[in-house]
Amino acid sequence: MKGSERFGGFLSLEAEIKVSEVAPLGSGLFSSGRASLAAILKVMRPARLFLPGFLCDSAYRPAMELGIAVIPYPVGPDLRPPVLYPRTDDMVLFVDYFGMLTEELHALASPLGDRAIIDRSQCWFSPIPENCWSFDSARKFFGVPDGSRLRGPIKVEPSSERNTRYTLDHLVLGMMGEMEDALSAYRLNNKYMHTGPERISLVGEHLLERIDMDRTRCVRNTNFSILHEQFAALNQLSMNANAIDAPLYYPLLLKEPVELKALHEYGVFAPRLWPDVLDRSDAHRSDVDLVGRLIPLPIDQRYSRADMKLMATRVDKVIRVMYP
Repeated sequence: MKGSERFGGFLSLEAEIKVSEVAPLGSGLFSSGRASLAAILKVMRPARLFLPGFLCDSAYRPAMELGIAVIPYPVGPDLRPPVLYPRTDDMVLFVDYFGMLTEELHALASPLGDRAIIDRSQCWFSPIPENCWSFDSARKFFGVPDGSRLRGPIKVEPSSERNTRYTLDHLVLGMMGEMEDALSAYRLNNKYMHTGPERISLVGEHLLERIDMDRTRCVRNTNFSILHEQFAALNQLSMNANAIDAPLYYPLLLKEPVELKALHEYGVFAPRLWPDVLDRSDAHRSDVDLVGRLIPLPIDQRYSRADMKLMATRVDKVIRVMYP
């Protein structure tokens, strides 16, 4: 690896927590985003579910387990959904990619009402829609094992039983710097995620209530701005950066496919979103194209301004070598 600093990868235990100040989570949280989605589908029981082809396989699972027909739709190069024509017994899942589409998706979802779902897994801090369904994922944004907020036109609560299928090993090992073992534990925790109705684990709730949300939001917004200033001219995504609030990643869409291994050699561990798409025989060409060209750059609360500038320099170097 060229450079000692590592950027990206899953989060470990939060370095900054509020010991004496606790922020109650409000109504009960489900254990995961897919569990929240399953709960929505169990209540609504649609005949079919429209959802993006540019999405991981786990998002399809809740509908398939319930015997609901899945209708994938392609997203455009700007990550926006096409015009859809659902029946009255259908539901539509929209994904607010990187918090770029918040206002637009709220407007699209509004006339559909309780037949619309917004996946907010990449935009924890964005406004929550009022008249449709939505869910998010705590473990993507914070050093916690589980947790997902479900919101909708009617109140849907998880069961009284706590989630017990999780591990903390990846959070602890990551904090200790044992990244190889931590990665194995992280993958194991992902396998534990399920579609059951259990509420967030007691440990997950305890940790999440003590996260410094204001600091996390501020750091992510600052880091996003630094990367956008560096890469806006190169980025093929048109975005209103001022309207994006502390998303999961900074999305850098290049003109040509990029080999992430080259970034990994420089210590920038940007993930591939989503390799599952490439294995689908019916995958739309535009979705496959996005998998190859999109680099989700980490901007999370572990990193300072100096870190972001260093990472941007490394990414720029790789891009210049690949596309002289």
